Amino acid sequence: MPRPAVPVEAGNHVLPPPDTGTFAEAGGATEGGPRGAALKSFERNPVAAAAPPPLPMQAAPMSAPAPPPADITPASAVEQSTQISFSLTEKVSVAAGQSLVVPLIEHDLPVRQVDLYRPATEPNHPLAAIELTNAAATGLPPGVLTLYQTGERGSEYLGDARLAAFPAGEKRLLSYAVDNKVSIEQHTDFQPSIVKATIAEGVMHLTRLQRRTTAYRVSSSTPPQALVIEQTRLGGWNLTAPDNAERTANAYRIPAMLDAKGNGTTTVVEEQPVQDEVRLVDLGDEQLAVYVAGKQLDPKVHEALAGVAERRQTVSRQQADLDRLNQERAKLTEDEERLRSNYAVMKDDPATRKRALDKLNAAETAIDTNAAAIASANSALATAQSDLAAYVSGLKL
Repeated sequence: MPRPAVPVEAGNHVLPPPDTGTFAEAGGATEGGPRGAALKSFERNPVAAAAPPPLPMQAAPMSAPAPPPADITPASAVEQSTQISFSLTEKVSVAAGQSLVVPLIEHDLPVRQVDLYRPATEPNHPLAAIELTNAAATGLPPGVLTLYQTGERGSEYLGDARLAAFPAGEKRLLSYAVDNKVSIEQHTDFQPSIVKATIAEGVMHLTRLQRRTTAYRVSSSTPPQALVIEQTRLGGWNLTAPDNAERTANAYRIPAMLDAKGNGTTTVVEEQPVQDEVRLVDLGDEQLAVYVAGKQLDPKVHEALAGVAERRQTVSRQQADLDRLNQERAKLTEDEERLRSNYAVMKDDPATRKRALDKLNAAETAIDTNAAAIASANSALATAQSDLAAYVSGLKL
């Protein structure tokens, strides 16, 4: 029977893009939570080595212990504008067909364990990571790191991480695995509102403040050492809360506020100001009604718009009356033409011709009356429009 191929699950190890560090803080500075006591021994040991992860333990025959590594002085580093070059302080000989690992850097660098929530890599769980600070005198070149942790059972393999060019004095978050013990849900809400409105020369200038609120709800079976939430930065938006976020090239990094059990909610608020210009005479009744009904405007602007709405409604009523009279005139003209045609083809019956002539005279009288009403409606509409234009042009708030 054919059997499907099923990939072997190899744990939660991931290899996200290399971290390029943070810029100056958007608000106050942040260093995350305090370092736990369990990390002290971890911080005192090197965290990176150019070696693959250890192989699974297998039974092997007893053999002589491996000799200790040679005592070789680390290379001297020269940091230039485009690269970091290393020069060994002494000559090293390697036999043909053999290989040799030579230490270039021998430093203890401060680290701490954190969880990094990066939705683009894993939407439901954070990434286990270490925060590495380059306390060396020179920068470190880019590469792939194999991470180990020293514990009671010796060195344990954590995972692999990518390192970008790492200048001295900066810090990086090196992600290496998915932390399934921590789950994160996020919800985003948009709230547009009007902050300020001014009126001059018949134009209303509106300043709208759009607000984007993202809530991250964290639930954990085991409290993480610290949790950093990474949220993508949007062009034109400003972060207003919290005030202790750091900025990367395209994201904010916010330390999450968690309780002793590792649960909590972190809210991130961003705002974007938008400028609009509206000619008041172009506003329709429905648009004006929305502005008048809103409570965000200054009372003086609200009163001015109410005056515009009142005059705009007068214009609309006069226009509706004129439209009705024009429709009535079209109907009267059509009836008059029909009566005139009927009268022209009638026979010489005096009584019938008299009735048709009376109807024709009545139609012409109705047309004359309608014409007078249209003239009056046009005059009233012009007056209302002039009143609206004068009122709008006189507003200055």
